[in-house]
Amino acid sequence: MKLYHGTNAENALMIIADGFIRGPVFLSSSVEVAEQYGGERAVVFSVDVADEDLLVDFDLPVATLLSVIEAASYLNDDSLDIVDIVELGHSVGTIGSVYSFSENSGRQVEL
Repeated sequence: MKLYHGTNAENALMIIADGFIRGPVFLSSSVEVAEQYGGERAVVFSVDVADEDLLVDFDLPVATLLSVIEAASYLNDDSLDIVDIVELGHSVGTIGSVYSFSENSGRQVEL
């Protein structure tokens, strides 16, 4: 699934140097939402993550990520899958690092 990770310019430099985004990685289906997480000098990375690697981020305490089953139950709709949850506008994340990305900034910044 194609998603977006927003960060600040300083962290973006580390991501580019490392060649991956260190986990946990929080993601959105919206460039605009990802850009908000990056702040004033946001850099947004486009990532491809396998559906089965995604967990759901409801902004719960301690950055708790829920499995799809837990998230569907939380939303009182056990028929939902990860695609449905993302289409509803919920953010997702991974526990592990993300290696497949490309820089896709909504705003150009000097790095």
